[in-house]
Amino acid sequence: MFTDILTPVGTPKRPYEEILDRDRLTKACEEALETYNMMGEKPMDLVLFSFAIEHLLVIERIIK
Repeated sequence: MFTDILTPVGTPKRPYEEILDRDRLTKACEEALETYNMMGEKPMDLVLFSFAIEHLLVIERIIK
């Protein structure tokens, strides 16, 4: 899997990198979901299993 989700947000050009540590990726996605749920009026109660995270990364690349 390749993504730029683990690169800090303020970086001018966020390069895609291969994700070798899936636990770190899962933790980053769960933290982003928690942040969204705290800010939004309608929180999403999602279970982020490996296959769901892979699809989120594909969707993220398409949107960018």
